[in-house]
Amino acid sequence: MTNSYTPVKSAIRCLDVLVAVNRLETNATVGEIHRLVDIEKPTIVRMLETLTFLGFLAKDEKTLSYAPTGKSLSLSAGYKKHKLFSALISPLLQEFNQIIGWPVNIGIFDYDSMLIIETKKESGQVSFGRTFEVGIGTRAPMLGSSLGLAYFAFTTETERKKIISLINKTKMDAWSLIAKDHNLLKKKIEQIQKQGYSLMQEDFAKFQYNNRVECIAVPVKYMSTLYGSLNVGFLKTVINTDAAINKFLPIVKDMANKIGEHVYRNNNQLTF
Repeated sequence: MTNSYTPVKSAIRCLDVLVAVNRLETNATVGEIHRLVDIEKPTIVRMLETLTFLGFLAKDEKTLSYAPTGKSLSLSAGYKKHKLFSALISPLLQEFNQIIGWPVNIGIFDYDSMLIIETKKESGQVSFGRTFEVGIGTRAPMLGSSLGLAYFAFTTETERKKIISLINKTKMDAWSLIAKDHNLLKKKIEQIQKQGYSLMQEDFAKFQYNNRVECIAVPVKYMSTLYGSLNVGFLKTVINTDAAINKFLPIVKDMANKIGEHVYRNNNQLTF
């Protein structure tokens, strides 16, 4: 992909703010949005007011918070793949969550990231906190998140090259810098392939969860077809990473295999 123009930074920032508000769902404050997008607060306020003027957000004058309106749905009305996939795997993901007892997510490849299409967390299970939770529609970075790394390591070399090309042109996050270091990235891929799972990259874990949370992810595939990736997240103050790997990894792998086979046998409407 080549650009014949320079991307409009203000448009990028405005969309980043809209994504953050949608992720927080209701009563998003400037402070919460700032933590998610790392944009100066005065700029965030201007973007919020612009989005409110356009009808994509509604402002609560009492709390000075913002929430998405129904108009924001129009931005994704043409995308259907996630709904078809979600309908197929939702019952299995619910079963997985009940067995493992921690929040679980499944993502599919989308351009240069992983799109979370289904997430399950039972009432009463440990919460990661409002700004730490992820929801359906969240885009997890390919080289930072456990979902992204699990998919990236098990996809084809051809697709990996395409993803790296996109990331090098569009991403400036700390966790994306590994895309420019061929040898380091190769070692990372080989490590994940050998162990059969991925964790989050440290820079991303620090940014996203203040190092409070870890996630274990595995690829969702059947025979030669890779469909996405599946993860479980947990608080490191409750269970350390090594113990979580020993306890959860066999369960995660078993469920990923079940989902992969189920999708394979019922994927007439899906294209990967």
